[in-house]
Amino acid sequence: KLAICIKKEREPKTTQSELAKWAKDEFKLEKIPHQQTTSDILKKKNELTAGQSTILILKCFETCTSRVT
Repeated sequence: KLAICIKKEREPKTTQSELAKWAKDEFKLEKIPHQQTTSDILKKKNELTAGQSTILILKCFETCTSRVT
């Protein structure tokens, strides 16, 4: 779920349908998640990221430093 929120932050113009298709491929799901599921995940972004702030900071740091090296 958190990955969908991160993907949306990195690519804000991505539609919920595109996010659902991406999630299916990324996580090898049997079916594409319903649009409502994707919408619910994005609405709960703050809850999902509350305990993940350190992880998000580290991921961002890794991305930024990999561009520099």
